[in-house]
Amino acid sequence: MRFRKFFLFFISLFLGIIFVLYLFHRVGFRKVFHVLSLLHWWQLMIIFFINLFVLFLMIKKWQILVSSYGYRSGLKKLIPAFLSEQAISYLTPVMYIGGEGFKAYLIKKNENKSFVETFGLIVIDRMAEGAALLIFLTLGGIVSLLVGSYLLGFFLLIASLIIFILIIIIFRLPNILRFFINFFQFQKVISQEINEHQTLERKINEEINIIQKFFQHGKKLFHLDIILSLVIILLSCLQIYFLMFFWGQSLDIFKIYLIRIFGLLSGFIPTPGSIGGFEGAIAFIFAILKLNLEHALSFALVIRVCQLVFVALGVLFLIPYLTKLVFPLIFKNNH
Repeated sequence: MRFRKFFLFFISLFLGIIFVLYLFHRVGFRKVFHVLSLLHWWQLMIIFFINLFVLFLMIKKWQILVSSYGYRSGLKKLIPAFLSEQAISYLTPVMYIGGEGFKAYLIKKNENKSFVETFGLIVIDRMAEGAALLIFLTLGGIVSLLVGSYLLGFFLLIASLIIFILIIIIFRLPNILRFFINFFQFQKVISQEINEHQTLERKINEEINIIQKFFQHGKKLFHLDIILSLVIILLSCLQIYFLMFFWGQSLDIFKIYLIRIFGLLSGFIPTPGSIGGFEGAIAFIFAILKLNLEHALSFALVIRVCQLVFVALGVLFLIPYLTKLVFPLIFKNNH
C-alpha cells in the first residue's frame, strides 16, 4: 500500500471511531448497555452459531464450485484460508489489499495448484455472490414498488442495475482476471510458480481464460453457488429476526429485509470494517422504521463482536505470513 493509502487507512479509522462514539453518546451508553444486558448467554450463542454456519456454507459452496478442478482440501485447511481472507478484507478499506488474493495463495499452496487458476475460481465465486445480491436487491425493489415505497423501490432497482452492469462487464472482458492481478500486484506470487521454461507473461496467458473456460462447462455449479449465496443472505436475515425477537421486537419480513439491505450497503463504506458506516446505516434504517435507536446500536454491537471473533481468529492464522507476504503488500513502495 502506498503511503497515501496507509495514511487514509488511519484517517478513515479515526473518523469512523469518532462517529461511532458520537452515535453512542447521542443515544446514551447506559441505554445501549441496558438493552445488551437483556440478552442471555444462550441467545448470544444462537447468533454466534448462525455466523459459524454461514462460514461453513461459504467453504462448502467453494468445495462444490471447484470439485471438477481437482480441489480436495477439507475444513481443516480451508478454515484458515477463509478466516484470513475475512480478516484482511475486514481490517483494510475496500480494495486496498484484497483478502481474496491471500486466500488464493493459501488454497493453492495447500492444493499444489496454480495461483492464477485458484484466484480465477475465487473471482467466479464472488460473481455468484454478486448475482445473489442482484436477485435479493431486485426482489426487494419490486416488492417496495408494490407496497407503495416508490423512492426505496427505485433506489434498490438502480443499485440492482449497477450490480448487473458490473457482472456483464466481468463476463464480457476477457482480461478481467489480468486486471485484478495487476491491480493487487500479484505478479510476485505468480513468479514463484514459474519454472525455467516459462516467463511471467506466458504463465498468466496459459490460465488467464479460466473464467471463460469455467462458464463453458460449469454453469450448473455456478447456479448452485448462486443458490447457496442466497441462503447465506437469508441466514443473516434470520440473525436479525432472532436478535430483535430476543429483545421483544417482532419484525415483519419487509423490515428485516430493509435492515439487511442497509447492512449490506454499508459494506461499501471505505473504512476498516465499515466502522461508523455500519452503525450509521443501521441507526438510520431503525429511525426510518420508527424502532428504538438503542436497539439499533445494540444490534450493531452484537454483530460487530461476532465479526471480530472471526477476524481475531483470522489474524492468528495470518501471523506466520505477516512479515514475508502481507506486510510487503501493505507497505509496498511505488518504484
